[in-house]
Amino acid sequence: MGDVVVIGLQWGDEGKGKVVDERAADCAAVVRYQGGANAGHSVAVDGRSYAFHQVPCGVLHPGVGCIIAAGCAVDPVALRAEVAALHAAGAPLPPDRLVVSGHAQVVLPWMAVADAAEERLRGTGAIGTTLRGIGPAYAAKAARWGMTVGAFVDPVARRERLEAVRPWTERWLAALEIARPAGEEALEAAAAWLAPYVADDVRAIAVAAGRGPVCFEGQLGLMRDPDRGAYPFVTGASILPPLALPRPGAQVLGVAKPYLTLVGTGVAPTEADPAQAEALRLAGGEFGVTTGRPRRCGWLDLPALRYAVAAVGATQLAVTKLDLLAGWHDLPVCVGYVGWDEGRGYPLAHRWDQIRPRYERWSIDGDPIGFARRMAAAVGLPLAYVGTGPGRGEGRWLLPAE
Repeated sequence: MGDVVVIGLQWGDEGKGKVVDERAADCAAVVRYQGGANAGHSVAVDGRSYAFHQVPCGVLHPGVGCIIAAGCAVDPVALRAEVAALHAAGAPLPPDRLVVSGHAQVVLPWMAVADAAEERLRGTGAIGTTLRGIGPAYAAKAARWGMTVGAFVDPVARRERLEAVRPWTERWLAALEIARPAGEEALEAAAAWLAPYVADDVRAIAVAAGRGPVCFEGQLGLMRDPDRGAYPFVTGASILPPLALPRPGAQVLGVAKPYLTLVGTGVAPTEADPAQAEALRLAGGEFGVTTGRPRRCGWLDLPALRYAVAAVGATQLAVTKLDLLAGWHDLPVCVGYVGWDEGRGYPLAHRWDQIRPRYERWSIDGDPIGFARRMAAAVGLPLAYVGTGPGRGEGRWLLPAE
């Protein structure tokens, strides 16, 4: 078995955490390569449910290393609380098991306040962010006045960097008509706690690769990618991993559900009517791991799924939540769009309110795995994994990540 990248093919919430937990049993390490504490992955083991926000989902396997890589936005205060909660739950993460890249960006206290202020300014065009400061953190990174984790844990460098960027941050906060929030006094303690975990993630990945396969864990789904997704209703940084991280020949395991969910705003072409959406939501327990918000629900969108497969370079398909189908006779499936030729590619997001899905009814007839095989055939991928329940072991690998 070689390296594997686990990546969402829809809007996020596809069940990637469960898939990563299942695959991690055979891996030397799990690498979280993007995102921050703005979205969570849930994993159920032995009847107990765990929510992960920044910690990679391999943590529940004692011999598996966990690496938070350079593309992440690290909230040190929230990460400290998450690690403490895991320790209390019997899953300790000492520095020899968790590595945080010194090149990752830090989410500072004022960024969450700026996130909320920016959402207010957007008015009816609000993105629906989780208000965790992730967008401002990536904006500061791109504008080159953010702070790396490595500088953050160095007392002298942290003080110098905070002073160097203060003219920018003060003007940004003033423009948003908000005051600098309290909380900076907690940074010193958070930095002292974080320092033993900070190391070179490239080196850590190479060391892990010497022991066995490495699993690379994505955060959201393709439709939240700022380059390929529903812009501007997207996350702050690409959901795709840097090509240099997985070794040549790595499998790209795309994860999808047999229906659609999303949080936040923006047009979803196959969103169900309110009554049907509520039925899907209740049947699937579709509420956000981080915020608890009810997820918007809709029907499987094959043109979007084919687009995502091509955009992420998926080589295998994993289908989760097939247990949900046990209560349904058949499901609407979007097989095309009226007035749009899929041969032209996938329509840009600003056109989505102008297209109409063309549905077929796919019968389940007590065979949810057959439904998953039909999904895989429709997008041209081999079916590697099917999830038939929320817990570890409630699913089946049909193909290895070779």
